[in-house]
Amino acid sequence: MGSTKVVFERVDSVVHNSDETVEHSSLKVLRFDREPDYVKLYINDISKILNLPDSVQPLIIQLAKSMTYDGFVYMTKSSRERIGKNLGINEKTIRNRLTFLCSSGILKRVGNAEYEMNPNLFAKGDWPTIYKRRQEFELCIRYKENGERILKTNTLPIN
Repeated sequence: MGSTKVVFERVDSVVHNSDETVEHSSLKVLRFDREPDYVKLYINDISKILNLPDSVQPLIIQLAKSMTYDGFVYMTKSSRERIGKNLGINEKTIRNRLTFLCSSGILKRVGNAEYEMNPNLFAKGDWPTIYKRRQEFELCIRYKENGERILKTNTLPIN
């Protein structure tokens, strides 16, 4: 896959002795992989591929709807109660399902009531940012000789 070149120019002006201005200009070139071709996947398909229980699909839909452009979901107690009411389940069940989604690699807990959705599965925003976020998640698909698919997703520690 080719890369996209992004060039930033920085110009600094420095005033010496109130009568002399010196300008310094520098260029910084960053390269990102081009945005890959994509196919729209539905949450029920992702759930089947990842072998997730049907019970978490409605919550994943709610999380995807409320995901910010930087990939985060904020699940305060009141938001968990509101989502629970909409889904017909209690707040404790929402918490348990969030814990399950974290252990499954769908979400990563990043703070108090703050989660990041796996950008290999759910992304919103500009490609360079999504690409960078994907480096913190691992998605591995292997096939056995009999054709059985083994899928593993994991969050990686931030260096």
